[in-house]
Amino acid sequence: MAPWGPSPTLLLLLVVLVTGLAQLGAAQFVDYPRTEVSGSNQYCNYMMQLRGLTTPECKSVHTFIHAAESEVQSLCDSGGNPQGNNIYISKKPLPSTTCKLESGSKPEACTYQIKMNDNFSRATCVNKQVTDVQTTDKITSMAPSAPSPTLLLLLVVLVAGLAQLGAVHVADAPGSQVSGSRVH
Repeated sequence: MAPWGPSPTLLLLLVVLVTGLAQLGAAQFVDYPRTEVSGSNQYCNYMMQLRGLTTPECKSVHTFIHAAESEVQSLCDSGGNPQGNNIYISKKPLPSTTCKLESGSKPEACTYQIKMNDNFSRATCVNKQVTDVQTTDKITSMAPSAPSPTLLLLLVVLVAGLAQLGAVHVADAPGSQVSGSRVH
């Protein structure tokens, strides 16, 4: 009887599949220059099928960026502003088309709504590789915002309270100008 557990062949296939998807990176979101399709509403139906995003199921939303692949890839580095959690916002608007699945569409006949944009792009990046792109009309802060005065006051009160309890002793803090020892 064969032992239970993952088969080496299955594990190898999974590694090859994940590696292949990761290598797609920005390419899966790039259509540059924009593909011309007769009938303005046919672009999404054509591109989603061409890119294999309609089988085995219709992908619900996909954004195509009409810029060079290197520019889209740069969103994970110098072309994007980090927002935390592997999210980057483009430093400038990028032309794009968002394809959204119409309700009631079935895998054998996926039908999409088209929305052309010239907005900022929001990229999800893993190991400096683009794994998802969406458009956003929000310009997110380029630099971390300063804490609010209320938050600073709360922090001061918290530290003072901890000092009273003996949990924090300012004189023992590294870099403190005050010297002394804790009195019990």
